Amino acid sequence: MLLSKANLLARAMASKDTFDQAMNGLLLTEDGATVGGNPRGVMVVSPVVMQVPTPRGVDGNEAGVGSGGMVLELDHVDKVLKNICKDKRVELQHCALTQCSDNRKIELTTWDRSSVHRISNPPKMQNNFPAWDLAVKKIVPTADDEGAIRLCVNSKELIHALKALEEACPARGNYSPVWIQIGGGGMLLRSQNDLTKQTAMCVVLPHEKIGGWLKWSNWEMKIWGGLKKVLKKIRKV
Repeated sequence: MLLSKANLLARAMASKDTFDQAMNGLLLTEDGATVGGNPRGVMVVSPVVMQVPTPRGVDGNEAGVGSGGMVLELDHVDKVLKNICKDKRVELQHCALTQCSDNRKIELTTWDRSSVHRISNPPKMQNNFPAWDLAVKKIVPTADDEGAIRLCVNSKELIHALKALEEACPARGNYSPVWIQIGGGGMLLRSQNDLTKQTAMCVVLPHEKIGGWLKWSNWEMKIWGGLKKVLKKIRKV
């Protein structure tokens, strides 16, 4: 099973609290998607689509994931990320789940132009990782929900606005609310400085350089059980 660097980076949303058990890890699903989550949010990265060439010693030695998936320790994921080649060519920005000589451990293998690096670690006790798809369906009940407010913005501009609000309205512990309103003209973000009682507002305008709305992929449609519907439409085209 191949994983891209993007798959591993879903760990950014994983809980840092060991009390959260399985969520204090990265879920690797049976189909190759990865999930990082905490009690307040979740990030999912779909399975690898572009099959990149793997080096000798990795090709033919790949392993799969059983039903229900497995949870990787965050330290294990961090070690793999550090070992991914710094060369930005896409075929080197991947790792593979490979068969480990110690069946008590999970092995991920990275490679560069001259060598492979095998990094193994026992998996985390799964303890029933929450059903991440329910978090998606609570926000978007159906994939064809045309009544939802949709807006595409530049991610760098959104991050810049959030950082500016955070500086002007510092958080009190984990309490750092931002109120968001979306309209046809863009996104309005508001926060309040608890010390001075001042409010701060940021406007983020719609992205100007996109060619249309990002369509749901076949993999995403599985969340709503709509894969057959998508394949049928593709055949008609």
